[in-house]
Amino acid sequence: MIQETKSAELEAQREDQRLQATVRKPADAQAYAQVKLATADRDTRIAAAEAHAREGELQAAANAQRVKLEADAEAEHVRLAAASQFAAVDQMIVLNGAQGLTEALSSVLSQGAARLQMARQMIGSSTKKGADRVNDGQVEE
Repeated sequence: MIQETKSAELEAQREDQRLQATVRKPADAQAYAQVKLATADRDTRIAAAEAHAREGELQAAANAQRVKLEADAEAEHVRLAAASQFAAVDQMIVLNGAQGLTEALSSVLSQGAARLQMARQMIGSSTKKGADRVNDGQVEE
């Protein structure tokens, strides 16, 4: 009877080892591989999303810098245009006093203001288009 019990226990241990080698270990290995693949896929998607967000930030910053440079250039252009009105004037004789001087300066400044307003409108529409592109995820090339 003891011999039969030991024999049955050995047979049960062999069967357990066989199941361990043929079923459990391969199943564990497959589950481990699936977890690793899913983790790698997730990490890849996160990195791509972060890169896309960074690209949008860089595009917005570049667009803002471009708009600032354009505005500065247009402001300089307006300043030079206003100054050019008096470039050839060596002396100015104003017959109607302070009112005449005020009218002359007012005329020059209104021309400059009109150009400045036009530049602001152009820059405003350019900035809005650039912001819309960044918000829509489009890449400016």
